Formats: sequence, structure tokens, C-alpha cells
Amino acid sequence: MIRPAQVGAALLAFETERLWVRPLQIEDAALFCGLYSDPETMRFIGVALSPERANRNFLNALAASAKSPPDSVFGAIVGKGAQRPIGVCAIVQFDAARTRAEVGMMLGAEARARGYSKECLAGLVTRTFAMFPIDEVWVQYSSGHSAAERLVISIAFARGMDIDPADGSPAMRVWSVRRPSWGSINAVNNQGKDNVERDRISGKDGAGCATPSCGD
Repeated sequence: MIRPAQVGAALLAFETERLWVRPLQIEDAALFCGLYSDPETMRFIGVALSPERANRNFLNALAASAKSPPDSVFGAIVGKGAQRPIGVCAIVQFDAARTRAEVGMMLGAEARARGYSKECLAGLVTRTFAMFPIDEVWVQYSSGHSAAERLVISIAFARGMDIDPADGSPAMRVWSVRRPSWGSINAVNNQGKDNVERDRISGKDGAGCATPSCGD
């Protein structure tokens, strides 16, 4: 079973050299809503949400994480230096038939271009494989988001088939990594010290998507 009942939001917790990730909490409402209602942050994701819509999505994200088994699992990214949340991440779109899950994250403006995206994504992939009996972790992002492409290439993702939205919006690039190729060396070496891309990987609007992306 891809979502065992004992796995919940409390287990989406890990640490990297400069970051902690902990379960999303009600106190993170301002962070979450600020990211999803900011036009610059949402530039490669979709239309910025109204404060009301962003708040609904936040509550949906909390509810999805609290289910047993969870529909999606959301976390807050905390900078060790700042001692405060700087972004959100998620594990979403569990696919039992293909034994895979999507991951994603969003970082606030002050946390971008500091290598945090590479550090967080590597840790998130490692944690996802540890939490769930899946064979593949994947991400999706707008075809215009060159920084996201450099990011996934840098941590050994392989490109899959693009998704062409029916509404005529830009194609979504799909990249993934499989469990056998994801060795422990990635968790050690992919800390992102020299990675200065703008940190956004995106998914879809809503609580069941990664923003990397709730629902990127």
C-alpha cells in the first residue's frame, strides 16, 4: 500500500546542513498564503490567488495532511540561521498503480538564490523514499522555468514526457528519479552550497498539488 495508515504529517520532518523541515502548522498561515498570493512567486506556477482563496487552500493542506492515511503531506521549511519558516514543501499525487509520488516546494523571496532549493529538494526526495514504499519521485514545472530545470539536472533527475495543458498554457516539464539510482551520496553531497538558482519548483493550484508545488 502506498499510503500506510501509520504515516502522517508528523513524519515529514528532516534536517539538512542549513534547513529544518517540520510539519505544516496553523501558525504557518501567513507564510503559506503570502507565497500563493504573491505574483512574483507564482510567476511560473499560475495566477496569484486571492487572500481568501489562499487561506482555503492552506486549510485544505492541513486537512489533507491530517487524514489517515494522508492525501498529501505538507511541511514548513525553516532556515536554521533565521530560525523562522522560509518556505513550504509537500509530497502529493500518490500513484499506487505506478508506485510513485510528486514532490514540490516554494521559497519566499528572501530565501531564493541561496542554494536552498537544491538542499531542500535532495532532502525531500530522500525523506519521501524513506516514508513510502514507492519506486519513483517526480516533479513538474513550467517549460519556461530554466532555473528549475538546472536544479533537477543537478541532482540526477531524468526527464520524462511533457504535459501539454488543454488550456493552451505552457507545457509542464516532468522529471523524476527512481529509488535504485537515488543513493545516500545524494543526501550528503547535494547541499546546494554553490547553487544560486531562483528557488521555485511548481505544481498546481490546490491542496493536493506540490508547489513544488497545494496542488507548486
